[in-house]
Amino acid sequence: MKILKYFMIVVLLFVLSNISVYSSSSHNHAEWGPSTFGQSENGQWEIENETFTSTTGSGWHRLYKNALYNEDYTVEVDIQWLETGDSEAYPKYGIYAVYYDAGNFVTAFIDNDHGLATYGEVDGVPQDWENGSLPDDYNPSDWNSLKVEKTGHQFRFYLNDEFIIERTFAVDKGQVGLVTEDTAAIFQNIYVNDEKVNHGWGPAWNGDTHGSWEISENLLSTTVGETWDWHRIFQNRMLDTHYSVEADIRLLERGDVSNYNKHGLYAVYQDDDNFVSVWLDKNYNALATYGVVNGEVAGWSNVTLPHDFNHNEFNTLRVEKSGHNFKFFLNGELMKERGFAVDSGQIGLVSEDTAVEFKNIHVVKDTTTVDASLIDLRVNGKTIEGFDSDVFEYTVTLPFDFPRVPSINVQTGSHYTISDTDELPGTSEIQVTSLDGEITNTYKVHFELDAAVEVTDADFRLDRTTFTPGLQINGLLDIHKSNGDIVNPFEVKQFKNPVFEPVLADPSIIKGEDGYYYAYGTEDDWGDGEGLRPVPIVRSLDLINWEFIGHAFEEKPNWKSEGFLWAPDIVHFNDKYYLYYSVSIWHDPSPAIGVAIADHPAGPFEDQGMLFDSNEIGVNNSIDPQLFVDDDGTPYLFWGSWHGIWGIELSEDGLDYVGEKFQIAGTTFEAPYIVKRDGYYYFFGSMDSCCDGANSRYRVGVARSESLKGPYLDKDGNDIIGNGEQGTIILRGSGDTFVGPGHNALITDEVGQDWIVYHAIDKNDPLLPPGATRRPLMIDPLIWEDGWPTVKDQQPSEGWLDAPVTSPNTIKFQTSHPDILTFDREGNIFISEDIGNVQEIDVWAEVTGLYGEKVESEVTTLVLERQNSVIATPINYGNYVGVSDVEVNTVAENGTLTIALNNELENIEEIRFTKEQINSLVDRNVTIHLSKSDIELKIPAVNFEKEEALTITIALIEKNQDVLPSSDLASSSIYLMTLQQGDATISTFTEKVTLSFAITEMTDSNEDLLVYYWNETEAEWKEVGGNYADGNVIASTDHFSIFAVFHPSVFETEDEDDSKDDSDSDNDQDEDKDKDKDDSKNDRDNEESKVDDSKKEKTIDGDATDSDSGKDENTTNHSEGVEGEELPDTATSIYNWLFVGISFILLGYLLIIIKRKSKGLYMN
Repeated sequence: MKILKYFMIVVLLFVLSNISVYSSSSHNHAEWGPSTFGQSENGQWEIENETFTSTTGSGWHRLYKNALYNEDYTVEVDIQWLETGDSEAYPKYGIYAVYYDAGNFVTAFIDNDHGLATYGEVDGVPQDWENGSLPDDYNPSDWNSLKVEKTGHQFRFYLNDEFIIERTFAVDKGQVGLVTEDTAAIFQNIYVNDEKVNHGWGPAWNGDTHGSWEISENLLSTTVGETWDWHRIFQNRMLDTHYSVEADIRLLERGDVSNYNKHGLYAVYQDDDNFVSVWLDKNYNALATYGVVNGEVAGWSNVTLPHDFNHNEFNTLRVEKSGHNFKFFLNGELMKERGFAVDSGQIGLVSEDTAVEFKNIHVVKDTTTVDASLIDLRVNGKTIEGFDSDVFEYTVTLPFDFPRVPSINVQTGSHYTISDTDELPGTSEIQVTSLDGEITNTYKVHFELDAAVEVTDADFRLDRTTFTPGLQINGLLDIHKSNGDIVNPFEVKQFKNPVFEPVLADPSIIKGEDGYYYAYGTEDDWGDGEGLRPVPIVRSLDLINWEFIGHAFEEKPNWKSEGFLWAPDIVHFNDKYYLYYSVSIWHDPSPAIGVAIADHPAGPFEDQGMLFDSNEIGVNNSIDPQLFVDDDGTPYLFWGSWHGIWGIELSEDGLDYVGEKFQIAGTTFEAPYIVKRDGYYYFFGSMDSCCDGANSRYRVGVARSESLKGPYLDKDGNDIIGNGEQGTIILRGSGDTFVGPGHNALITDEVGQDWIVYHAIDKNDPLLPPGATRRPLMIDPLIWEDGWPTVKDQQPSEGWLDAPVTSPNTIKFQTSHPDILTFDREGNIFISEDIGNVQEIDVWAEVTGLYGEKVESEVTTLVLERQNSVIATPINYGNYVGVSDVEVNTVAENGTLTIALNNELENIEEIRFTKEQINSLVDRNVTIHLSKSDIELKIPAVNFEKEEALTITIALIEKNQDVLPSSDLASSSIYLMTLQQGDATISTFTEKVTLSFAITEMTDSNEDLLVYYWNETEAEWKEVGGNYADGNVIASTDHFSIFAVFHPSVFETEDEDDSKDDSDSDNDQDEDKDKDKDDSKNDRDNEESKVDDSKKEKTIDGDATDSDSGKDENTTNHSEGVEGEELPDTATSIYNWLFVGISFILLGYLLIIIKRKSKGLYMN
């Protein structure tokens, strides 16, 4: 049986005001489009004045809101009919009240000739058209309001607030949509539950010309053709002062006016007298910038593009606005910088006589303006009491590319305020120099925040506050300002290793001045058909999302006759980017180290040739270089592999070595990495096999020294210069997933957290297609404890971790039940299957500033959404079945959990529940509904004991007259039923169990059929009772036993025959045989008539009793049939001392029963 699917809609909306956020926001037209559930055709739609307009034509025009609505809601829209098409179709226009797929939907159409038409399909079955009359004053050319109220499966349809018709459709959830057929109509003021859901793009607030735009996954402008025209569309929000906007743009087609073929962005638009724009001009093959300020034209300024620039591919156009300064970028390259005195406005997309596709439209908001202060500026150890500009000058180096360099304003004493900053600069450098050139000091400082991040008037909102166990909700979390403007879709900052695949071995990393992180790796063939990649470069803004951008060299260095480029090391030195690299092959007799220089971390690097080779320097296997610049500015190169780790001083330009080499570690290590922290030099080195696939044993050891040249001691005081010493191991293979971690570098994020960057091997995917070891890029936080670094558990992380802080503020989502509700880095929300009896979960946002300030939003409570009826999917464990925790926990209080054992599960007898599942079922008083093809049971969970697992057995018994008398006359299958908890068998129930038997042997009077149970004590069938309905007999019982359905005549026939024999013997009559039969039949008919009239209780031997006779003193809980009759008792009568003698007879009979059981009474 197919399991019911669960949906949860938790669309997280954050209203965060007066906070500093730096993140990218996608503003594509994602609100409306084709159905997300499979219906792709949506016709043509034009955006006009925040409305949706369908075009005239045969066929359908459909447009859906990209959100899932569930349970109860109201959808409403204003519609104006324009014209009807010329086909013979059925012209109509209206809304999808709910659309799940092509076989499950409900629609409401306005038909000008036939009324308000309603239609739907449920599970692919058409539900017929039903029309309601239009109001007498209805005018299709006016704006008319169409509304549908959905309450469960009930739909009420209104037109202009007048109730028209009500219908029932069994469609639970879906999207809402707009629809026309062979009709042009305008839609506006679209609401769901009083929330306006119109799209976020339209004409400018202060403009009216915008041309024609078609909605699809992207925004698409149409070609104008013979006449010149504009196509402009603007985002409906105001941006101010500092931000950047970018979009990917692709030219589709040029119009017929040859002088005007361009397309681009409005970086800011107030009105036609105040705006700034940037264009890609196909006609002149240029990037063109243009603006108007207070009605005065600021003029065109163009940059010619390369002759091979391809306008027909997606190109990224970006503008950074910092006050009145505008920087224009194309595909990441700064093309132009200009000044325009336009403070604020909208951003927009624009084309002129071109058809263009826009996608990936982003707005990046800079942080709010804050002041920062610099405390105790000192020169030569003395605090400067007043900054005398006649004596000193200063320069400020910031870690980011900011629009303005801060200035130092003198305060009292030694307090200097850094002002005019629009960002949070973090760790910066201030260099103070005396004007006579004799004193120059450089200070690394943290700017202090004058105020923490503010979210005082913000709250944490959700569209719905219910959730379903085991459900994942896809989509980014939106952060909203208090006025409703979207700030950005913010990635939840978590990550999972690896961060880049398939390979980036022996990584080196640096943060560029452009704000990107760049990582470099060993030359490898990635198996993608591109061949060897000499020093591949990847980059990232957040250290967790990386993109390959190219290679370090346009032409691979060839100063060595053969060799691969291994283990590059990147460093910013002498205002340039230096790349030291190894050239070697396996078993190379004289590997070498070279150096290259570039102005930008992305290259291209200009090779400077060989620094030295193994023969020249006198060290075998001279590979794995690292440049370290000491505090006094002296550069040193460290290198080595299995023949000791060595160091040597380099020249000031870093292109030659000077002095003598020195050794710091023994032959155990390769891949040295030196870093200085708190007065110590820390050595990281890798050891053992790096590249043996899943068998790699690479690992990282650490030692430290107070001197750069050593000695380096491990945590136990051992000098690692001794051969065989390993240092203190901080990172090794986990044995489960990742093996061979090593060849590390370090990077520090914006809050001072160190991250170890390394490669490792997934033992389940250890090789690249060409056969080399697959070594993807990994990162983990480096933990400092008592002056020593380590990695958690000394192994690569495998689960989700908080990501590095790479933007001024980060937002982390917290939950009161992290074991149940979790977030991942894409903003997906996961609800655990095992939620136990949790009813509510609190969720809130925690905002962390650059220096660790934390503020929290208000708490929102999520309420568990359970269902009254859940159909479970049985889990086949071979000799028994079970169910999942999520299905158990999804059932509402007093609900029903149905488990069907059909088809291949028909012969399985046991159904098992865990202790935790029983606790959950009992707490919510759930009824377990078990069904096979010929029997069903409904068992209230209140009958079970908590803290014990449960086994329910439903065993089919063979119909065997010798084992169970009369069993061959049963009208149903015969079943043995037991309940087992721990070592105890539950024999009686506090709340009755309902049995339903399918009739397999029909009789002439099925309505007389009853359920019986086998009383082992009296060795006879006892009546339970029951009602016959639709081929089934249903009864209730307060205990389990062997059950079957019989016609009462089965037992009455036997009793009458015995009675006749006794009568013949006692009276010694010699009557005719036929007469005896007639008399017996008449007596039996009379007896049956009495039973039907009085419904008195009977024992199987046919003796009629009064209401007290035959009761079992051992049973105090009496089950009842469906009609309320009481079950017969099962023990010896306590009313007559004569039965004491009979009990001895029964005792003997019990011995016979035991023998019968041993012969196979309970057979499958």
